[in-house]
Amino acid sequence: FCEARVMKAKIEGLPAAAVFPAEDVWIYKDSLELMAPTCIRDALKIRDGDIVKVELERSFEPRAVIFDLDGTIIDSFEVYCVGINETFRRVGLTEVSKETVKEVMRFGKNPWEVLMPQNLPDREALITKCKEIAEEFFLPLYRERARLFPEVMPVLEALYEKGLKLALVTSGWEEEGEIRELLKKGGVLGFLKEIVTRFDVVRQKPAPDPLIECCKRLGVHVWDSVYVGDALADIQMGKAAKAATVGVLTGVGTREDFLQEEADAIIEDLSGLISILEVR
Repeated sequence: FCEARVMKAKIEGLPAAAVFPAEDVWIYKDSLELMAPTCIRDALKIRDGDIVKVELERSFEPRAVIFDLDGTIIDSFEVYCVGINETFRRVGLTEVSKETVKEVMRFGKNPWEVLMPQNLPDREALITKCKEIAEEFFLPLYRERARLFPEVMPVLEALYEKGLKLALVTSGWEEEGEIRELLKKGGVLGFLKEIVTRFDVVRQKPAPDPLIECCKRLGVHVWDSVYVGDALADIQMGKAAKAATVGVLTGVGTREDFLQEEADAIIEDLSGLISILEVR
């Protein structure tokens, strides 16, 4: 026997249920186990090779809500634009537009690897130099200019009072406690039970590892969590880990991005969580 989650489903309109075994015993990754009160093959006249439509009824009754940081809780896009262009200016490269920075961040890519011209001599050495220069001034710049979105405090407070476990998963750096410092300054650090950064796991987003690690620390199954983020990599990580996913439009991701990645819900800002999770 093993643990499994059962979700309501419809197979071409017929009521059914989909069974998701625990990750460590899910042998057939590309298969879906279904249960129904009737013989599906006979009712739908299905033959081998036929394609049928399965709709899952995703309920939002989580035990934990886990958030991305930049673009989701923290308004920091301008900080990254200034940081990248100041670094380029110091090494004699042409500045890039905000639209270009946003495109890079949408996909969770390393900005130096993507934005550095391919035909430059000693390109790898220049990338290393950019990283070193950015490390000198980025953290002070982040501390000075990054701010919580105004809706964050009331939303986290409402979810916390509802008894939900709240946590943070970010690919951001925290060398001197700057993330916790910023969250403490904004008055929300006390709501967060766990914070997982890039230093806590080997594989980063969109791999599922950061979210799985966070859920282990919280003592909840990943499928009992909702992950909220603003970028494609956030939704990809959540789906890879089999968590419910919510795309928020306060950062770099677009509605089209989230629709393409089949996020379970899309909200304008974090206040949309209140209605989705039926918090009163």
